[in-house]
Amino acid sequence: MVTREPQALIKQIREDIEASRNARLWKDSIHMLNTVSESIFSRSAHFILELLQNAEDAAFTAGVDQGEITFRIFPNHVLVSHNGGLFSPDDVDALCGVRSTKKPEKGTLGYLGIGFKSVFKVTDCPEIHSGGFHFKFDRNAHPDPTKELWQITPIWLDAGSASVDPDLTTFVLPFRTEGAYRQTLEELKKLDVHVFLFLRRLRKLRIVDQAAGTESVLEHLGEQSRFPQQGRRHSSIYNLPVSEARAARSVE
Repeated sequence: MVTREPQALIKQIREDIEASRNARLWKDSIHMLNTVSESIFSRSAHFILELLQNAEDAAFTAGVDQGEITFRIFPNHVLVSHNGGLFSPDDVDALCGVRSTKKPEKGTLGYLGIGFKSVFKVTDCPEIHSGGFHFKFDRNAHPDPTKELWQITPIWLDAGSASVDPDLTTFVLPFRTEGAYRQTLEELKKLDVHVFLFLRRLRKLRIVDQAAGTESVLEHLGEQSRFPQQGRRHSSIYNLPVSEARAARSVE
């Protein structure tokens, strides 16, 4: 694969996938993707942990020490954005498959290259916006999705369903059902400062509940200097109405 221009790369990946339609393993690949999306990830909200790990990995790769991630949840979708490294062509190529660009590590996005597929527990049409790449995977774009590799077949987007910051990596996940929204909201509310025990580059996690008009912030404040041998960490959590949170960020 030699094409590097974003839209042309998405087109080439689609053509490469389509060219394998008559291959012997086509039906097996469909079954595998369905199994990965629906069975391996038992909880609908598992994707939250996978996207946290994705942001951590991206920050490490890009050398970002003050990583931040935001989950902005609406009744019909959740928008996840982080300031880690933007997508490269290799990242896009890896996402459009079931493999990894790094050494597999169980429990992370890179484990067997399947972590991102956890989003398909809650959505049929995830969007990805990063590094000049704007595309989606869409079950409803195919007449008979049961016969398609729709979870890895990218569709270019001239305009996304939400406004995104070009300097961030953003995932837009429309909820398949109201139940997916409620479960995701509840799982986000359960996150606390203990999440930073497994993260080194992510330092701030924002959770914005648009329906309630509130914003929660989890922040890792660094190592505890009095007990360096124990490697303890200071963390904090605070809650603000969305209007006050926006005002606070404007003076940061």
